[in-house]
Amino acid sequence: MNRPLIKILATSFTGATLLALGSTTTPAIATTLTGFSTFGDMMGGMQVTVGFSDGTLSQGTWRATARGAGAASGANWLLKQSGDTFNNLWTFTNRGQAVKSLVINAIPGNTVFDILPDLGLPRSTPKSADGWAFQVYSGPRPDTYVYSDPIDISVGDLFGSLSMYWSNGFRDTITFGADTDSGAPDDPVQPQAPVVTPVPPPPPPVVSPVPPPPPPVVINTPPAITAFSLPQVINEGQSAAAVLFAEDPDDDAVTFFLNGESLGTDERLSETRSASKDLGVFVNQGVFTYTGLARDDEGNFSNSVTSSITVLNVAPTITQLTNDLVINEGDAFTFGATATDPGIQDILAFDWDLNNNSVFDYSTSSSDRASTGQYSFADEGDNPINLRVSDGDGGFDYGSFRVKVQNIAPTITSVTSNLLLRSGEWFDFAAAATDPGVFDLLTFDWDLDGNGEYDNFTGDRGGYAFDEKGVYTVGLRVSDGDGGFAYSSFTVETVPEPASVLGLLTLGALGAGGVLKRKQLKH
Repeated sequence: MNRPLIKILATSFTGATLLALGSTTTPAIATTLTGFSTFGDMMGGMQVTVGFSDGTLSQGTWRATARGAGAASGANWLLKQSGDTFNNLWTFTNRGQAVKSLVINAIPGNTVFDILPDLGLPRSTPKSADGWAFQVYSGPRPDTYVYSDPIDISVGDLFGSLSMYWSNGFRDTITFGADTDSGAPDDPVQPQAPVVTPVPPPPPPVVSPVPPPPPPVVINTPPAITAFSLPQVINEGQSAAAVLFAEDPDDDAVTFFLNGESLGTDERLSETRSASKDLGVFVNQGVFTYTGLARDDEGNFSNSVTSSITVLNVAPTITQLTNDLVINEGDAFTFGATATDPGIQDILAFDWDLNNNSVFDYSTSSSDRASTGQYSFADEGDNPINLRVSDGDGGFDYGSFRVKVQNIAPTITSVTSNLLLRSGEWFDFAAAATDPGVFDLLTFDWDLDGNGEYDNFTGDRGGYAFDEKGVYTVGLRVSDGDGGFAYSSFTVETVPEPASVLGLLTLGALGAGGVLKRKQLKH
């Protein structure tokens, strides 16, 4: 892409903070800039370091890949640039695990980053011409980026290193702009050294007193992380906090970073400095890794310290379950349960054992945290209903309730109607009954002699004849074998054989079954 040669530097963008570190004092000139047009093939030797989410690092060395182009690469990543860095973008592509940091050390490639445009500002190093600070044009923006290692001829615009940090990491491609200049082969790029006051020549003897010695040269010491407080093991649903501790012998304020995110600055100039961050509630099991850094006022970074939290799965808890029930055999009943789990991403499964065989093979319709179903028992008894709730991560909870099923007596649905017959005439009788206990075997017992004992015939149908004139009651008892009984009856009125024509006509009206028969039972 082409950019205007003069463009005012954007000092910040959404979601990222520029941290440009350096000295504004005028150093002794050492590095010589050969020109302000630096191409991708002119930066050979630069060191590129990529930090991953698991705390590991991968380093690559910049090399020329074509006329005007160069690149550095490692396992699953590539950083490349082609053309004048003032007008052309850098491209970083990551195809492996999430990248948390990208650091470009330009000094080994005899190269510097130029961050300020040459607008006649006193902070622009002479001969550095136009500069262009870090800007993202596409892809995930870093949460923090830092220019460090000021160059010995810099007045605040030339730096040796550019570092980028992403709090959550990324697997993607980012394109960005960052202008560079080149040092001379015989006068390569050097980082800024502390200013040393020259010793004046000795005064003439006796005439002038000896001047005091020059002040000692002070070399800045970077801070050191001394402790990283982080719980090692917690349960899902619990919260945690991280605390970083550092010391700095140079009486500097210290800024802390956790996974590239600034935790703030401890302004104390002595003793142990610290910063903390509430990491919130962990809603699922896993291993979570954090890397801590500290930086002093001079822009020097400490050692990095990495630690991890192991979040253990917590089994679900049944919070509500159907109470014990008493129902009639054959009746359907509704049952259900609710449960909770601190892992809010866990999907709970409700599995039921309805026949007490220790196999949870009945799944009901359920939402994420509740389940309902309907069932019935076809016979009386005391039945346990067992429930298992699982979270999909190896966590289980169990519960049960009991259903007492009561026997229901059978119901006689039909029986022979009352009859008017001649004495000795044979008749058929029958009955039907139902029972909600579908496994109950019904028994039909009949009382044909009117003595109250149902011992004359067994079966749902049969035949009989009364020899004598009279009115007879035929009784029926139906039993289900579980203590349930139903009763019914019908009457049979018998009249004697006719002795007259009128009697014969009446006999003809009653039917052809009027032949006198011996009393008998038909089985």
